[in-house]
Amino acid sequence: VLWRALLASFAETDPTLTVVAAFVLVTALFTAVLHAVNFPWIFKPIAVTLLVLAAVAGYFMGNYGVIIDDAMFRNVAQTDPREAGELLSWRLFAHVALLGVAPSAVLVLLRLQYRPWLTEMWQRPLIVIAWIILGLLAAGSAYKELSLTMRQHRELRMLINPSYPLYSFLQFRRQQNRVTPW
Repeated sequence: VLWRALLASFAETDPTLTVVAAFVLVTALFTAVLHAVNFPWIFKPIAVTLLVLAAVAGYFMGNYGVIIDDAMFRNVAQTDPREAGELLSWRLFAHVALLGVAPSAVLVLLRLQYRPWLTEMWQRPLIVIAWIILGLLAAGSAYKELSLTMRQHRELRMLINPSYPLYSFLQFRRQQNRVTPW
């Protein structure tokens, strides 16, 4: 959804460099975050959760044209089970199975290799910093076009999946905590 919307935002200019730069930026930042939490016992549960959430959010964003924000979570929380059940379909389950469950199963079956703890502790921050620098270099290579596009099309940031839906869920929970605790 993000990439389709980003391409559509360029009516008159060639979007190739900007789209490639945006792809490298998003990929590098996601990789940096995932690498930062790549510890035995927590990486796979986090990655599986993100894969399934991204598949669910991607389905609703792509098929219904909705943005998963805190207002959407509020709507879901106030929806009765019958109405929510109408959104469940075989297409949704197939989409989540193909893009969420199948990659999660592969990830769970993979045996991840970790270096010794001390080596991990000094190399990991360097690797995370390297990914961040790569993302910033990509953004810098098309800064003018990216900044202009992001200013003119603020909704694009809301299409970054799964980070914006996750951020929105946390915003929703924060608002709920003001009313009632977990």
